[in-house]
Amino acid sequence: MKGKERNEILIVIKRLPKYTKLVYHLYKASFVTRKQKLLLSTAMGYLISPIELIPGFIPVMGQVDDLIIVLTILKRVLKANKNEMIQDLLLKQGLTLESIDEDIRISMEVAKGMMRKAGRFMGRSLLWTGKASISFGKKVFGRKSKKNMEIEKES
Repeated sequence: MKGKERNEILIVIKRLPKYTKLVYHLYKASFVTRKQKLLLSTAMGYLISPIELIPGFIPVMGQVDDLIIVLTILKRVLKANKNEMIQDLLLKQGLTLESIDEDIRISMEVAKGMMRKAGRFMGRSLLWTGKASISFGKKVFGRKSKKNMEIEKES
């Protein structure tokens, strides 16, 4: 991860406590529908689930996909409730819809960058493996046995 990406994602990570409090207040809010609360529950369940798109044991990338999913669902719930109470909840946490959009954008950019790096690494690894396999194959199968040499001489 480049220095700029690292600094940006750290800013997003520092906002996580604010997002946690926002989700908590949304659960308690009477104007949030059951369907929207179910969406929030799904996002929280994804965070703690062992079954994920990108497993959590993969450093950084395993957490960035969680961020993208949770923030996207949070944004959807917030935009579905266009009232003053949403604005109050956001302001109490020092957030705006624009800051959530920016955090999603940053998370997506970090994920794309990491996927590009992983793709390049895999490509180089496959190329190296292919070359090594061909070299090994030539050494093992390229040698003619004495029996094959005798058959060729007789022909």
